[in-house]
Amino acid sequence: MKLTRKIMSLALCLMLVLSLAAPVFAAEPVSLTIQGEKENHTYEAYQIFSGDINASGVMTNIVWGSGIADGDALLAALKADTTEIVNAMDPSQVSSMAAEFAAATSAEDVAKVMKNWGDNADRIDYFANFLYEQGHLAATPTATTTSATTTYVFSSLQPGYYLIKDEDDSIADTAYDFYTKFIIDLTTSTDVAVKGNIPKVEKKVSETLNGTYSEQISNQLNKTHYYEWTGHIPANIEDYEHYYYKFTDTMSKGLTFERFEKIVIAHAGGTETVIYDASMTNPVVNAGLQPDVMNHVVGTDSTTVVVEWTNLLAKYPTLLTSDKIVVKYSAHLNENAVIGQDGNDNKVNLTFSNNPHDEDDKGKTPDDDATVYSFKMKVTKVNQSDEPLAGAEFVLFHYHTVNTYAPDGVTVTGTKNVEMYAIVNAEGKITGWTEDIDAATKLTTLADGLIKAEGLKAEIGYYLRETNAPDGYNKLNADIKIVIDDSYTTNATDGVLSYLKYEVDGKATELSGSDAAPGEVSTKVVNKSGTTLPSTGGIGTTLFYVIGGLMVAAAAVLLVTKKRMSVQN
Repeated sequence: MKLTRKIMSLALCLMLVLSLAAPVFAAEPVSLTIQGEKENHTYEAYQIFSGDINASGVMTNIVWGSGIADGDALLAALKADTTEIVNAMDPSQVSSMAAEFAAATSAEDVAKVMKNWGDNADRIDYFANFLYEQGHLAATPTATTTSATTTYVFSSLQPGYYLIKDEDDSIADTAYDFYTKFIIDLTTSTDVAVKGNIPKVEKKVSETLNGTYSEQISNQLNKTHYYEWTGHIPANIEDYEHYYYKFTDTMSKGLTFERFEKIVIAHAGGTETVIYDASMTNPVVNAGLQPDVMNHVVGTDSTTVVVEWTNLLAKYPTLLTSDKIVVKYSAHLNENAVIGQDGNDNKVNLTFSNNPHDEDDKGKTPDDDATVYSFKMKVTKVNQSDEPLAGAEFVLFHYHTVNTYAPDGVTVTGTKNVEMYAIVNAEGKITGWTEDIDAATKLTTLADGLIKAEGLKAEIGYYLRETNAPDGYNKLNADIKIVIDDSYTTNATDGVLSYLKYEVDGKATELSGSDAAPGEVSTKVVNKSGTTLPSTGGIGTTLFYVIGGLMVAAAAVLLVTKKRMSVQN
């Protein structure tokens, strides 16, 4: 009979000490307490061996327990099984159940052989698997227990040697959980802890590939940033022969995948095994270690990025619990990016094997996410009466530091700051930057006096330069400097911005609560009217009359003088 293969993770402990000489006492009921990692498990106990207990607490007169379906059939099956079992601690030790139990004729003989195994987990593990997978356990367990907490108690068990396992199909598919199985010498009341744990995954983001990664950053639109996944290895990895491992990353609509940058196994002590490195001439490093899947699929509302190993242990057989698998890739915010508020979320989860005896059983971690924020600027152009002005023209720019080179093009001689001007689309989102001011977008105010630009990063100093003033007004003679402080914070519950600070020409503004949520820098810019000379009335007319009168008097003097000169001649 072949039962459904749904048991799990191995934490094995064996002590069978046999003696026939000591006096025998009536067996008192015992209890077993299991300290687990998760609540709501249902554990089943199958008694493998039963017998009498002597004064020293040693089991004697051993027979098959109530958890075995047919002892004779089990013994025959063991004696016929020639599968080689390699001792992982000493690979030179190879054996089989047939060889181990060749001379056994009873349950007590089987127990004596197992006593000689000591704590050889490979033998014990194989024996436990054989009982379950070959259908030698009874149809009904000896006892069951469940709990809404992580403490599980079997009470009033008859002393014996037990296999404890999770009930078949009791863990939901892709749940963040794992199956457990024990073999326990239960001649006295005992406490045990679940062996094994659940792998976890962490996601972080950085402005640079080899920089400091954190849970959130801010960035400009279309500017590359980098994501990092760190996948952990479970404590009981040695119990598996086949281990499925898959990262699934979901990028929100405002993010564009660029490329995989690097995949490594990070070892304790800081060393790495490089699996993939895009910076190399040939990025396919260690081709035999490559994941089975490395791709991204762009959907309507999101992009899915996947790195998958169908059997992690086949490619990395020496993988240790202390190892971590690290994946880095690049991306950028696109024209669909959320500005301010919730930011642009990117989450990853890990699907993993959670049953060493059934490779189809898989668990799934909760999502872990990282967020990239971007901010917006709103400037209102007004006159001295605080009325909006149309027709003011600005360019937005920031300084970018670049290297300068000697004429040979090789030797670096220094750096210089270059003005990078924003290219802005009709919706006000920055789509790129240029060194050519003529190619920059001219942000021109309409009747409401407004200009805006979306896709700004904290810490960068941005400048607005007025390139054309409205008719009758003076152009600003200095650039306006705008800096968003990098101390912005988010609500711990949902990640929405809860605090934002910025400066405009050194004047600080702090927003909190819902005011900060839009992630908007807002300010007014005043244009003063130009100076126009008067043309009529007042002193202007008087001066005209006075000057005109003087000119007439001078003409009369000149005329009389000329006449006198004429008479004299």
